Amino acid sequence: VSQSRYARIAAQMSGDATMIAAYKEGLDNHLVMAERILKGQGYNYSYNDLVAIRHRYKDALKKGEETEEIGALVEETRDISKICFYAFLNQSGAATLQQTFLGYDIEFSLEYCKDLIDILREVYSGLFKFIKTAIKQANEVNVCIDKFNYADVNGSPLTGEYGMIRGLCNSRNFALKSYPLDAEGKVDKKRPKQVPYTDSISFMWLSSEKSMIATAMGLIRLLFQKKVEWDAYICNFAHDEINIICAAQYAEEVAVAVDNIINSVLGKFITLFPVTELDNDPLKTIVEDWSKK
Repeated sequence: VSQSRYARIAAQMSGDATMIAAYKEGLDNHLVMAERILKGQGYNYSYNDLVAIRHRYKDALKKGEETEEIGALVEETRDISKICFYAFLNQSGAATLQQTFLGYDIEFSLEYCKDLIDILREVYSGLFKFIKTAIKQANEVNVCIDKFNYADVNGSPLTGEYGMIRGLCNSRNFALKSYPLDAEGKVDKKRPKQVPYTDSISFMWLSSEKSMIATAMGLIRLLFQKKVEWDAYICNFAHDEINIICAAQYAEEVAVAVDNIINSVLGKFITLFPVTELDNDPLKTIVEDWSKK
């Protein structure tokens, strides 16, 4: 499951019009966002203009030729848009977004990060509204645990009131409510307790991804047991990928079969648009060793 599929989970759950239209038409979501950012800077380029500029820029780089200044700007703005988008999925605030950029050696003012978040809320308004509604519904659930002395791995008590948030696959997470923080980062006991904002949002996407990848892995393992000549097995996995080793002569066959299984599982839940990019090529996942992934 790649980041593009991770975002598709959010698009399916939220019904966001911008994301759905992009996935149906095979558009680059990050370039859609870049178009909006560049327009705010006075560049009146259409989406198709940006595609053409970026294509010329990447082609010139590949050939070692001189590149256009606007091409470098478009590529840089797309990279910024991508960072913004995945931060926005978990509703990072301006300060968190600023720190995220610093991790990429990009330094932006807090005010500019606020402007970027405003653009994100405009471009992906359906996603923003869905998240707000989901958190509100999570806070409306009150499950009280006070009869058992539960604690987490750090020894912090887990007794108290819990809200509940759901994933795409109907998975449920009971989140311990706590008092929110005020503008100065201090506990504000004048406001009601709430589920942890960012953790609860990320659970929606991550729990859905986990359920899908676990189902796909089970089906893949059954196939590998049947196709013994492949000498294939799952050697590792993370929340967004499955790592598989197989006999070299069957690598292409394995790659296609695994891709088909993953897409089939995703397609049971993601129904509003294709589950993969239009140019999806499972053979690109084949490498000789992990350093080339």
